[in-house]
Amino acid sequence: MTCTRSSRRSAPARPGDVTTLVAHEPPLVGILPDVAATERARDGFLDAYDAKGSGAGMVAFIAMTSWQGEFTDDYFARPAPDPTAYGMPTEDDGTRVDPLLSRRALAITDYRPDVEALAAAPTPIVIAVGEESAGTFTAAPPSPWRGCSGRWPRCSRATTAASSAVSSARRAGPRHSPAGAGG
Repeated sequence: MTCTRSSRRSAPARPGDVTTLVAHEPPLVGILPDVAATERARDGFLDAYDAKGSGAGMVAFIAMTSWQGEFTDDYFARPAPDPTAYGMPTEDDGTRVDPLLSRRALAITDYRPDVEALAAAPTPIVIAVGEESAGTFTAAPPSPWRGCSGRWPRCSRATTAASSAVSSARRAGPRHSPAGAGG
């Protein structure tokens, strides 16, 4: 099952429909341990996009998502990346409709799951991280999952490759075929 806002809600509400919830590198800024610094870093790429367009916004996004570890003074002291170094445009066409780079992305990054409801659900929750994402913002375990304590029996897979986590979920198989799936 793909981890969407509706599947996060249905895991606790309909445990028979969701056998394993695989959250792949969830960009949930508000529940990270270094939330203030992460919000500042995220605002950096949003501001670059607002001020200079898609090329500047995208390279700032790449710089943020590839940074290793928590966002420190060293991160914020770096000069803005050059869009041409990544083959991105430097001209600004004036549009601000990119769903990743615009403030519309805040609906995703500022989402706060109901941790108590998820913890109470019998559905195993796997925080999956790609091998090449280790150490980056999207690989940081959110505060509720840090240490894998409490009711997160499978969160020890948080550092495994996303493909391994997805394979495990597929091996478990759906309890029934979704409507129209032909199975």
